[in-house]
Amino acid sequence: MQITPVLFSLFCAAVVVFSARYLAPILGLLDHPSVRKQHVGSVPLMGGIALFIGAWMGLLVAFDSIELLIAPFSASLMVLLVGVVDDRIELRVWSRFLVELVAVSIMVVGAEIALTNLGDLFGWGNIQLGWFAFPFTLIAVIGAINALNMVDGVDGLAGSLSLIALISMGLLAWQGGRALEAWTALLFSVSIIPYLLCNLSVCGRKRRIFLGDGGSMVLGFVIAWLAIALSQPEVGTARQAVFAPVTALWLFAVPLVDTVAIMVRRLIKGQSPFLPDRDHLHHIVLRMGYRDRHALLFIILAALVLAGAGLWMEFAGVAESLRFMLFLGFALLYMVLLQYIWRVIRGVRTAVRSMRYVVWKLLLPLASLSRLTKQGVLFVADGTSVYLSLAIALQLHYGEWDTVARFFEGPLSLGLWTAPLLAFPVFGWFGLYRSIIRYFGSRALWSVTGSVMLYGLLYAAGWLLFSSSGVADGQVLLPGTVLLLHVLMLLLMIGGARMVARKLLQLQWGGLGLESAQRRVLIIGAGDAGCQLASGLHQAGGYQLVGFVDDNRDREGRLLSGLPVIASSALEQFIDQHEVTDVLLATEELDGINGQLERNQLLQRLRGLQVRVREVPQIEALVSGKIGLEDVKELNVADLLQRQPVWLDVVQVEQQVSGKTMLVCGAGSLVGQSLCQEIINYRPKLLLLYEQDDKALNQLHQLLLLKLKRLEQAYLQQVGEQDQLINAHSSSAGKSAMRGVRLLPRIVPLLGSLRDQQRVTEIVTTWRPQILFYAEESHDELLMEQNLVEGVKGSLLTSWSLAQVAIEQAVPRFIMVSTDRTAVPGQAISAIKQVTDRVVQSLGSHSELRFDPQSEPSSRTHRKTQLSIVQMGHLLERSSPLITRLRNQISRGGAITLPDPEQLRYFLTGHEAAQLILGALVLLDETTTEVKTNGGGANVPVTFVLDMGEPVKIVELARRMVELSGLRVKDERSPEGDIEIEFTGLRSEQRFEKPITDDQARATSHPQIMQLLPDYLPWESLESQLRTLQIAAENGDVEMIRALLSQLVEEYQPDERVADWVYREQMSRKK
Repeated sequence: MQITPVLFSLFCAAVVVFSARYLAPILGLLDHPSVRKQHVGSVPLMGGIALFIGAWMGLLVAFDSIELLIAPFSASLMVLLVGVVDDRIELRVWSRFLVELVAVSIMVVGAEIALTNLGDLFGWGNIQLGWFAFPFTLIAVIGAINALNMVDGVDGLAGSLSLIALISMGLLAWQGGRALEAWTALLFSVSIIPYLLCNLSVCGRKRRIFLGDGGSMVLGFVIAWLAIALSQPEVGTARQAVFAPVTALWLFAVPLVDTVAIMVRRLIKGQSPFLPDRDHLHHIVLRMGYRDRHALLFIILAALVLAGAGLWMEFAGVAESLRFMLFLGFALLYMVLLQYIWRVIRGVRTAVRSMRYVVWKLLLPLASLSRLTKQGVLFVADGTSVYLSLAIALQLHYGEWDTVARFFEGPLSLGLWTAPLLAFPVFGWFGLYRSIIRYFGSRALWSVTGSVMLYGLLYAAGWLLFSSSGVADGQVLLPGTVLLLHVLMLLLMIGGARMVARKLLQLQWGGLGLESAQRRVLIIGAGDAGCQLASGLHQAGGYQLVGFVDDNRDREGRLLSGLPVIASSALEQFIDQHEVTDVLLATEELDGINGQLERNQLLQRLRGLQVRVREVPQIEALVSGKIGLEDVKELNVADLLQRQPVWLDVVQVEQQVSGKTMLVCGAGSLVGQSLCQEIINYRPKLLLLYEQDDKALNQLHQLLLLKLKRLEQAYLQQVGEQDQLINAHSSSAGKSAMRGVRLLPRIVPLLGSLRDQQRVTEIVTTWRPQILFYAEESHDELLMEQNLVEGVKGSLLTSWSLAQVAIEQAVPRFIMVSTDRTAVPGQAISAIKQVTDRVVQSLGSHSELRFDPQSEPSSRTHRKTQLSIVQMGHLLERSSPLITRLRNQISRGGAITLPDPEQLRYFLTGHEAAQLILGALVLLDETTTEVKTNGGGANVPVTFVLDMGEPVKIVELARRMVELSGLRVKDERSPEGDIEIEFTGLRSEQRFEKPITDDQARATSHPQIMQLLPDYLPWESLESQLRTLQIAAENGDVEMIRALLSQLVEEYQPDERVADWVYREQMSRKK
């Protein structure tokens, strides 16, 4: 084989890749961060251009005649160009389709390559397409192009899947004597390598590059071209197909099945099959709690298994109909699992939790073995892997075990049986038997890769010497394909076995640590916040900084302030060796869903290591510019739960919010503040903050201005990266960049009482908001009983008044966020909430209802407002007194006192609640509620209830706080522990919280949002009682309020021992 085309192709692709950071701003091919794209900084979209240039330059060198290359070059160039243009200006679907149609026409007419024969798929003989060949070829090619484009959501995924398909087809083409197809597959595979190295940040984050639509489309087109060309007889010659058409399905199974399943699911929902979403396989793996690299490795492994199965069935001569039925079975199974993916994930998590203890018990004997014994186990495992990978490679090549057995007999057997004798020294030289398996990380994986590659070269050289020695005269020598398969299989076995062993051993060793007598600090995060914190610690004194932890490849392994920066994979070992007592989190880069998952995993690893864990708040780290010891805080209460982040369809939320005017009444409440902070991420045109507490309003306004400043800095950073473009084209690029800054929302703080209907009306008529949120404040159950009159006014009458303003002024959408959903039935707060919800439902159920609280019976007018309710339970931030009490007890060193070991709390953080509220906003377009009335029927406002997640035992929360404070709980398992937990018993007012049941709810398309069946009363039945309730509240008549609430809510049981303070004092004076 000529090596020159390969080297030249690699060189050309590498030149373009390493020049991308300079060329991309000039060409306008930069991918900027946004709500949908969570990467850091602007990244060039030139990966597709690089591999295209590299592959075709190599093909021009490999072939003297260019006649064979004209058609494939022209077609693939058209596909590349339309993808590049789509990266720049986002073309319409039909524009792309027309170009793809022309490219397929060139393939069919110019190169005479078409899908004319589908093979024997059903056991009835070959299926000939005849005149239907062209449209079927068009469908197949466009399907392959879009399949690869749609799964390109994780760094390295599209390139890796393409590499697997291209290498597999290249091997088959080489074996079948198809030189053009073999060279095409080889050179495109080689050209992908520089892109993958930079895309995965192996060459540094500054050289990071994305494939872009142009790259994924051209790779999909080339794979489709090769699959059709190699699976069909060559036109005008006697050469037959290299492999059956069904084999191509197995080689490209992951992107194909994933895309088809997603498109079918979208069509079932009545959505466009071409819209982006977050239900692809890599999204599912990420939502299970794994990182991007884990998702990449998992999907690559799945693709390798499926491609290997396809190759094996091709070589073994398995009937095409059986192969097709197996593929259909796999595809149908995947679709079914995708339909019930949340149940599957919950089941998998439950099974994993159940197996952890069993695995831990089984690993105890292995963990107690001596180091020499463990090295012996590795020797045996590696030797077995060498023999097994050789046997599998021979079987894949020849397809018969009898031929494989002959290689292990006679003179040739010497070269096979002695393979481990060559492998062991190479593996030992690379340190494979010196490393600790439970700390096996990325560096060790590179050592495994290097050792296996060197062994493969030496083994191939040994076979060449063996063949020239004369011992093997007349024998069949080991083919080069077998050597390549042997190396790949050995790499998978040795590396995969060590990674699995590391995961298993971490179950046993992950919680060990040593107690330290000194205050020695480890900072997690070597970015700006970490450096500033290190400087602050040095100036403050009293702490000894021992190092940093950071997985950024540009920082890992270097010295910072004379201290090492280590990878997180060595965290436990480093804490053990350096006797770390305090861990400070300065991880300002851990943002978004993936960042929260990493943070949860990190905190889980730190539990039990007897280190005190604290953090630097993100907003201070990013805005203040100077961080010292005084900025270090205890862990956020949300971190103590370590829950999975909320999934949100950001595309649809952006469609609902972007460019609109939004009014948030009660913006200073806990849920209101979180909602405003979440809304601003989706760039509304105008955000109106209406609050009666001037201090809370001012704090929220300042916080939102800081967030706007961060968004503006992100845009200015993009402008800075485009300096050359701005200088050369200031009239276009500069205006385009500044247009992004103008997209930032305007924020208007408005002070006023929520009960002031005239003030709210004035605001609505001035700005005409499209969406009005009423973020109701959470209330204390006992205080609500003791201030019943104000509870009715502040909750029920306020909601009534705001809903009426929305109806009168034709606000398109009014959403009332009702808190305290988990309040115990029978309390005043629960009864008031139920009546409030009924008021909104009754108002919204009348399509022509207008109500004035100050007027006589209702007058009628046409209503254009869509009312809805979102219910939730307690916010985690409301439990700060509980957290403060636990922290004080831990700091004093005494016992922690809790009411009951089984007491549960249902928590929802403000950030989670805000995300789910916006998720409910999206669901309004697809949900309706209709109830039967005496007049026929009525559309009742939709009521959503937010899933509060798994309940948290207060005792488990206390355990986490103790362990993350560097202490141990003193109990039967650890009698030598530091902090004891005592249970005092439940007092009369401390009742267990009632969980949210779903017996009166139905599921929605969002797994954490349910739609409640309405507790509906017609307005005619409710109006008179509400008027009486309003009069009673204005007169302070507590007895009348209690009586009316008892009539409206059967569960309400007034506690005679707890009465309104004012009413009680008045009654005592009368006596």
